[in-house]
Amino acid sequence: MNKKTILSSLDYAFYPASKTINFYVSPVLKQEEILLIINNTASNRIIYNFACNSEGGVLTNNILTLNYDTTTMAITDNLTVIISEKDKTEYYLEKISNNFDALLEILIEKQTNN
Repeated sequence: MNKKTILSSLDYAFYPASKTINFYVSPVLKQEEILLIINNTASNRIIYNFACNSEGGVLTNNILTLNYDTTTMAITDNLTVIISEKDKTEYYLEKISNNFDALLEILIEKQTNN
């Protein structure tokens, strides 16, 4: 089950002139953490929506470059940032399953070669 989390304003910095948001979450936003929606609460505008290309963006090294034009917004505007975190149990079980499958392939290959 995925858990939805709202990030604190201490977890990001909003730079509307460059249309970027820097995330200060540790270590970095991972594949199992997915940005869902970002809303500018001052203007009540959705500036990022994972399901909409015009409100999408590119996340690289914890810096999200937005498609939405935020240049008229203020650096002091508060954002509501909602992410979906993959259940850690599900994530670890998936990794264990992948490792087991790889180990099984190696054992079968070794047995076939003997």
